[in-house]
Amino acid sequence: MSAYEKFERLAKVLVGPRKPMAIHSEEKNSMGKYFNQQEVFPVIADSIRRIHQGKLDFVSHEEIVQGLLGDPVGKELVEKAYQEEPSHSRGFWAGNMVAFFSKRITEGESDYASEFERKMIGNDWAYKPAGDPR
Repeated sequence: MSAYEKFERLAKVLVGPRKPMAIHSEEKNSMGKYFNQQEVFPVIADSIRRIHQGKLDFVSHEEIVQGLLGDPVGKELVEKAYQEEPSHSRGFWAGNMVAFFSKRITEGESDYASEFERKMIGNDWAYKPAGDPR
C-alpha cells in the first residue's frame, strides 16, 4: 500500500467523509488535531528546494520525508503530531504530511502547484523546482 493510500485511509478515519468547504478555511488547512498545512507545507517546500540543490534531480517522497525529519522546524511539527497520536511512528507522520502536500496539489488546492514540477516515482510523487532544466 502506497503512502498516499495509507494517508487516504487515515484521513477518512480522522476527518470523516469529505464536505464541501472553502479552499482556505481553517478546517481545510488542518489535519484534525495533528498538523496544520500552513505550518507544514512551507517546511516541505523548503526541504524539496534544499535537497534538489544537492542532487539536481527530482526529489523522491522518501527523500522529502527524511528532509522534513532533518529540518529543526519540520522535526518539531512531526513530533507534535506524534505526541498527539504515538501509535504511529514519526516516519509515518512525516510521510503523511508529505502525502497531504501532494494530495492538495493533485486536487488543485495548493499555492505550491506552480512552484514545482512533479512526476510519479513508484506510487509516490517526486518534485523539483519548476523551470529547472536539470
